[in-house]
Amino acid sequence: MEKGTQRDLYAALGVSRKASSEEIRKAYRKLARKYHPDVNPGDKEAEERFKEVSFAHEILSNEEKRRLYDQYGLDGIRTGFDEDAAKRYQQYGQYQQQGAHRGKGTEGWPRYSSSGFAFEDIEDLFGDLFSARNMGGGRMNRPQHGADLQTSLTLDFLQAIQGCETMIELQKETPCETCHGMGQFNHEPCSSCAGQGRVSRREKLKIKVPAGVADGSKIRLAGKGQAGVRGGPAGHLIILVSVRPHPFLRRTGLNLEYDLPLTVPEAMLGALIQVPTLEGPVQLKIPQAIRSGHKLRLKKKGIRAQNGNIGDLFVNVQVQVPNKDTEEARDLARKLASLYTQDVRSKLKL
Repeated sequence: MEKGTQRDLYAALGVSRKASSEEIRKAYRKLARKYHPDVNPGDKEAEERFKEVSFAHEILSNEEKRRLYDQYGLDGIRTGFDEDAAKRYQQYGQYQQQGAHRGKGTEGWPRYSSSGFAFEDIEDLFGDLFSARNMGGGRMNRPQHGADLQTSLTLDFLQAIQGCETMIELQKETPCETCHGMGQFNHEPCSSCAGQGRVSRREKLKIKVPAGVADGSKIRLAGKGQAGVRGGPAGHLIILVSVRPHPFLRRTGLNLEYDLPLTVPEAMLGALIQVPTLEGPVQLKIPQAIRSGHKLRLKKKGIRAQNGNIGDLFVNVQVQVPNKDTEEARDLARKLASLYTQDVRSKLKL
């Protein structure tokens, strides 16, 4: 194809406009074999013909694209094409022809057509079409921003709290490698991407998860969404985070909590015991006569947020009775019972 020309797609395949889908397919296969780059290495003319017949086949083998091409030409298969506006534009042209035939121009036209639209501001009404036809494509050929893309990511509890790096794989629109995302190759619509400047493919991304991310939160990666149309900027990638529960850790905001089992002697006499934290084990002093349900706080041992705030770690005391059932154990229990000076359930009333 010569630069700047737009050859008829049916002529490109050597078939009539009434050709069947099978005739189009056969014509394409014959020409594709003839002009394939592997058969014609280094032949630029053959390469261009191969792209031409590939693009023609892509449009004419698709029933809806073929219908739009038959009715509106190449404008009909461009991204952003508005068929309703095109129909109104055609109707406007018919009114023009009728007025010229009567020698009255637009004088005496009704203010509104039978379809209900006004003729007072034709350029506003058909702005996209006038731009496309009179300014080399205008708005229809302008770069367009890519759409945002959303995916999900499931993390372990500690991964979410401490932050991590992980890989995700997703299907997305990426810039076409043939036309480098511009939608054109040698001044013609790129056959690899049908003039869109982008193609769909699987892509792997390394994700850096910030420390402290919560279940149900979103991570936004700018420019990692769908590729733009004809070289436009890419959209954003929105990652919806799900966090698996931990076997014993619980979270409230930046604070963490877990149940701390104590023996009866530790609870009665007090103790200095080792407990786990996110930063490693620390020594915790257990006061004498502590009861189940009492909470002890370890300051600044919770979650570290991105803004520098740090939560606390709470340990919820749970006194455990011995699991050894012997006569000696029962004797000790009877002695313990004698130490209670009041009914422990005296306040349990409905």
